[in-house]
Amino acid sequence: MKTKILIGLLIIGIILISGCIKGSETQYPPIESGRGRIIFDLKVVPEEVIIRKIVNDFLVGVSTVDHSPAPDCASIDVLRDLRINGINYFLPYTQWPNIETKEGFYNGEPCPGDDFISWLDKSGAIMNGHCLIFFIDFSVPEFVVDRPFDEQKKMIEEYIKRTIKRYPEIEIWNLNEPIAQNYLSWSREQVYDVFVSASRWIHEVNPEAKVMVNMIPIKCDWGGLDYEPSEVMDDLIDRGVEADIIGIELYYWWAEEEVDENGYPTLDWIKRKVNIFRKYNLPILFSELGVPGIMKGKEQWSEQADWMEKVFRFSHDEQDIMGAVWFFVHDHEFMPYAGLVNDDYTHRPVAERLIKLANEWNPSTAHNLNGQKYLDLDPGEYDVIVNQEVFRVNIIEGQTVMIR
Repeated sequence: MKTKILIGLLIIGIILISGCIKGSETQYPPIESGRGRIIFDLKVVPEEVIIRKIVNDFLVGVSTVDHSPAPDCASIDVLRDLRINGINYFLPYTQWPNIETKEGFYNGEPCPGDDFISWLDKSGAIMNGHCLIFFIDFSVPEFVVDRPFDEQKKMIEEYIKRTIKRYPEIEIWNLNEPIAQNYLSWSREQVYDVFVSASRWIHEVNPEAKVMVNMIPIKCDWGGLDYEPSEVMDDLIDRGVEADIIGIELYYWWAEEEVDENGYPTLDWIKRKVNIFRKYNLPILFSELGVPGIMKGKEQWSEQADWMEKVFRFSHDEQDIMGAVWFFVHDHEFMPYAGLVNDDYTHRPVAERLIKLANEWNPSTAHNLNGQKYLDLDPGEYDVIVNQEVFRVNIIEGQTVMIR
């Protein structure tokens, strides 16, 4: 008798549960022929969404820091706004003291922090761990300085391997300014040893990660060792550096006399600097770009935007250049008046122009959902902007993607 009662209760439960499931299902019409579907599984579905089809993989980038030498993070709201408006490449600041706050304590975060790195990853942005190694005073922890070279190298290995493992979302890692900066007073061969080893440690932990060797394109002796760009790159290649990308920094004062009427580097000078690195047959990225909007007391915000657009368009049109980065989000003591935004975070002309280029290369359209909770699209990769959030989706013919 008890068994029959239990069976009966079980049957009733199954009927009730199945009824609840069936009642909760939303019925949608068949997916349009040749298309895929996004379903918006949200408490509040907006009337309008922005759809940006990804048709161009050129990287339009910005940094994520505001100040130096000890950087503060750029406003999260500004960075989020730039991503929503099509900027697709960001530089979380992963310098050593940010990550290892005390010897053996890897409890720090990059600018702008773990949560925002996760948000950028989910939004489909590409990220560069900027200055993973950079041997200038503010990028080296004090506890490293007076150690023997072998101990320093071992500490660098531990820091790199922990950082790469911790941030699998970051696709590119920056080995910054070999030979040009030498705060630890190494020999030339010791510098090469560390940079070559660092490239191997990155790939050892994450074989899919890309190593970018970030180069200054002019001769200098800032670190006490004579630096000549092609010579240094030749030496690194000969010693087996595992480089996937060459980064080129480009600041206006390096051009000396080869400047236009506004004091900015000429395109001919820029082209010659790119040509230094073309023989290595590696993708090139303009890793840091910047010129001021005020020169010698003269405001030239439109001219600054014009120069930026000229350099970005040149970069976009060159097959071996994969992207370009406007380095300053906010005005920066390293280069005053070079920020994308004003003190109140409103956009300057250079920011508006940068967003315009990003949207030109990956155009967006607004879609009115008309009360529907779904949208059918042609196959492809898209950024979907919903309620100030960005979702990267891959639409496959006949299949459904859920945004929740």
